[in-house]
Amino acid sequence: MRYGGDHTLVDSEILEAVRTKRLVIEDFDPSTVNPASSSLRIGEVFCLSERKTWEPYNLSKQGMYELQPFESVLISTLEAVRMPKDVTGRLSLKQNWSNQGIDYNPGSIDPTYSGKLWLMIRNVGLNSVTLQIGLPIVNVEWTVLEHECTTVFQKAVLNPPPYDEFDDLPADKKPLPSKRKLRTWSDINSEMDKMDLLTKMIEIMIPMVMIPLVIAIIALVFNTNLTALHWPGK
Repeated sequence: MRYGGDHTLVDSEILEAVRTKRLVIEDFDPSTVNPASSSLRIGEVFCLSERKTWEPYNLSKQGMYELQPFESVLISTLEAVRMPKDVTGRLSLKQNWSNQGIDYNPGSIDPTYSGKLWLMIRNVGLNSVTLQIGLPIVNVEWTVLEHECTTVFQKAVLNPPPYDEFDDLPADKKPLPSKRKLRTWSDINSEMDKMDLLTKMIEIMIPMVMIPLVIAIIALVFNTNLTALHWPGK
């Protein structure tokens, strides 16, 4: 069906589009349909390894993943989509995840895209957040475009080869490499423990240093006053 301009699908239209294969969503669950969108669910979690590559966590075997504060992970959706040439999807994080401190930059699904979706999320809260397979994570607002696209979507690579954006610059123009180490949550937690220990040591040492110092000052003042009292007059 064609519309006079771009048109956002509502619940009944989403169900009909999926039923007629106008919009192909593998592992589709009708219960994920909202008034003017549908939800996509968590399928797998990928963590950043020491080699700086995304490695699967095997969420199906472990059952859940505890996303720690300030930690980022890559999520693949349970559903896979196959987009026609005239439909696009606008992604937004579900509100219940935002309430727990999860941050996600809204994205989109281009026409002709095919496959699972990849979502980069980050926990910016102070408590860990539990991720489980099958939990709805993002809402997709499906929009039928007035015209079909003429190009085909090019998929990105999950772990692309290293690329230095300054390779084409002359040697004297390249910025110096950063000396700062990329810190994980474990590193930050360890440093916080060290700071707590240092704070406790300072709290213990301050009285040990200040009390003798105060006593010495009082004694000095007292002796000075006694000397002034016995100083012979001119």
